[in-house]
Amino acid sequence: LFSTSLTFCTDCFGNDHLQERLFSSSSRLSSNTIPMATTKERSLIASQGGRYCFSTICTISHLLGISAAALIGIWMGVYGGGFDWNGNWKSQFTFHPLFMALGLQFLFGEAILIFRMFPFANKKLLKIGHSILHASAMVLFAFALIAAFRSHSTAAIPDLYTFHSWIGIALVACYVLQFLFGLVIFFLPVIGESIRKTYLSIHKVAGIVMFIVSSATCLTGITEKAAWSVADWKLFSSEGLLVNFSALSLILYSISVTYLVICNRFKRISLFNG
Repeated sequence: LFSTSLTFCTDCFGNDHLQERLFSSSSRLSSNTIPMATTKERSLIASQGGRYCFSTICTISHLLGISAAALIGIWMGVYGGGFDWNGNWKSQFTFHPLFMALGLQFLFGEAILIFRMFPFANKKLLKIGHSILHASAMVLFAFALIAAFRSHSTAAIPDLYTFHSWIGIALVACYVLQFLFGLVIFFLPVIGESIRKTYLSIHKVAGIVMFIVSSATCLTGITEKAAWSVADWKLFSSEGLLVNFSALSLILYSISVTYLVICNRFKRISLFNG
């Protein structure tokens, strides 16, 4: 297992000097002299056993996120009135839950996972991928908000009167601010390294908190929509079961992503600067 992990690491890095260091560490491990290895080498060696666990949970997490969005799409398409941007208010509104599930949950989760999914990739490339995923999420929830406001206007329904809408708007505002601050601090060369390091911890914590709040927001939205539209929920109707499984998939996705992000066992190990 250890030899396989070392081979994988060296293939990813493609660096002769690193290969010599790691295989030297392997020899020291075999002779019970691992304390002679550098701290980063020991961290990398110790972390490789956890990569298999990470990959398993991460794969399940992806499937849960896709399932949640797919089930919500089926719910809206089959029971919610279908999808028609220029149709009646019901077929306009159905874009809102689907786009929010895709943007404010699935893409949000994938964006904060990307650094741990590719621990040996170039960090600058990961930052770009991280930004693209967040930008894509913002495009989706922008259309989701437009769909909600257009449908309310068509049906003469008031806007922003529920708790779900309040926390949703607040979350979107915080999300956009977090994205803009991240672009300025992590991409502009005029920002000093000390400022970046100080802000990084704030950025990480804020991202995790917003992801958890986004999960709660989506769940309140699902509950709110179901309470208004599922007439025979207590009879275990097919629509009611679909709603329940959608919410369950979303909860499990949120839990798995949060665990993978906060667990130090899966922390990114960087052997090079950046």
